[in-house]
Amino acid sequence: MHQDIKPRRDKRAGIYIHVPFCERICPYCDFAVTSVRQVPHEQYADAVIQEFEHRKDALDGRTVRSIYFGGGTPSRMDATHLMRVLNHVRNLPACDAVEEITVEANPLDITPEVARIWADSGVTRVSLGCQSFQDEVLEALGRQHGGKQAREATCMLLAYGFQVTVDLIYGHRTQTHALWHRDLDTIQTLIREHGLNHVSAYHLTIEEGTRFGRLTRKGATLVQGEQESRVLVDELRAALSEVGVEPYEVSSYGRLGCESVHNSNYWMGGEYLGLGMGAHGFHIDEARGVLRTVNDVHLKEYMARPLESRTLELVSWSEHLDERLFVAMRSQFGVDVSELVHQFSLSKTQQASICERLQALTDARLL
Repeated sequence: MHQDIKPRRDKRAGIYIHVPFCERICPYCDFAVTSVRQVPHEQYADAVIQEFEHRKDALDGRTVRSIYFGGGTPSRMDATHLMRVLNHVRNLPACDAVEEITVEANPLDITPEVARIWADSGVTRVSLGCQSFQDEVLEALGRQHGGKQAREATCMLLAYGFQVTVDLIYGHRTQTHALWHRDLDTIQTLIREHGLNHVSAYHLTIEEGTRFGRLTRKGATLVQGEQESRVLVDELRAALSEVGVEPYEVSSYGRLGCESVHNSNYWMGGEYLGLGMGAHGFHIDEARGVLRTVNDVHLKEYMARPLESRTLELVSWSEHLDERLFVAMRSQFGVDVSELVHQFSLSKTQQASICERLQALTDARLL
């Protein structure tokens, strides 16, 4: 097959900045995180800025539409140093059209001072790791905050004018229908009375190497069955639809016009520059092909050598096409065949084959 791949016609891109610090690692988490007593705020910010200066050429000719601080827990990092990174990155001309700046946060870290600094620096969205508003469920998930703190942090951020994404986790064995309905009642109240307009809900997944993974190998049953979980999803969708918040991706729900710009970039095949310990990136180089990047997952090594911590993987034409298809089908944006024709130089025969495959899946009620 022809191997040339072009960037998207709109040249859309995002910047992902990984902040790995956590006060305590959750028992279900397998992300690139670290639990440190003293967060090296200044040193880590300096390393990310140094890496950005070295990598920013990858954004030449692109239009950066979103900047996303993920983790880990970015809100554990001193707000002034976190915003120092943001202000440095935003000086890049490619960032002139940025529409959305997101920070992931823990409810316990939200204070009026932090909210003010973020708002003054241009942060537009906060992804708040509530996971639940029920103390029993939060304790079972190993979270340190309670339901009261989650509600208060959500309301405070909404009062400061942020778009807020409330993250939920469902499917743990402790999550009875009664507890789930209380969560749904809380979400509806936040939407109706406080202006919440976005929810992300993820089924609990047991990953190797986590504390939940080790408990499962010893015989513990931590996750509800498929049919039980499906009922929870159906109830979530019905409750959100009742207040005008609809699904636009398998785990994402928002009012029309309030969808996450950054995450939508992933689902639409946009490029993104990954910065920070353990960060992933994706870039289309018309001379070399599709490149995935991964940074070192060890904090000290990354901070000592931020320019040497990255590994590259060249993705094949067919692998990237398959990825574009299955990722696009996770969201309401779907598959734009004309965009694929532009990027992959698809022949008429290849276009017809893709459309036939998608139609067959639709006829089988799998899409």
